[in-house]
Amino acid sequence: MLVGNKFDLTIVDANSVSAGNQINKVIAEVSRIENLISDWIPSSQISNVNINAGIWPVKVDPEVFQLTKRAVMISGLTKQPNGEDWKIGITNPFRTNKLIVTVPLNEGAVTTSGNYEKYIKLNGKRYSHIINPVTGYPATGLCSATVVGPDAEFANGLSTSIIVLGKEAGLKLISNYPAFSAILITDNGKVYKSDRMKSKRLK
Repeated sequence: MLVGNKFDLTIVDANSVSAGNQINKVIAEVSRIENLISDWIPSSQISNVNINAGIWPVKVDPEVFQLTKRAVMISGLTKQPNGEDWKIGITNPFRTNKLIVTVPLNEGAVTTSGNYEKYIKLNGKRYSHIINPVTGYPATGLCSATVVGPDAEFANGLSTSIIVLGKEAGLKLISNYPAFSAILITDNGKVYKSDRMKSKRLK
């Protein structure tokens, strides 16, 4: 696995030794690129840019700068042509081919944690992959928690934490962070949202 993907390499060469050398060159090049741009590697140039965003400028290699320029250009082609907010659909945990609410988003991140995709059923009861560290058992009470905010990493941490905490404590937690809002769906299908959440309930 490199840059978060599986690579299948096919080399046609005169012999296995030469082919092996070519494969090693390919792996080395992909690794070099990964160490430049991966946001999962703390020492990468992209991670350094993200850490210092809005604080001070960061010097990067020309290829990283040009890649970023192309990414910004493509991003501009896609935010919304008419300037309206994007409509982000939240899956109905009980009918996963349907949406239960939509959330308007202009800039920021939306993350959802839930038990409706990764779970097992034992004796008719669903057990989530999200474990409550207090009990040591899968979290119960909420089957979905969606968090909207300016930071994807923190939003993801909040959504998973809310699944563990449950509705009351989860809503109390999100109220401590004014830039973030949440939609919670209980195990029996009731929908709750934090005070700052803007959403549209679908039929």
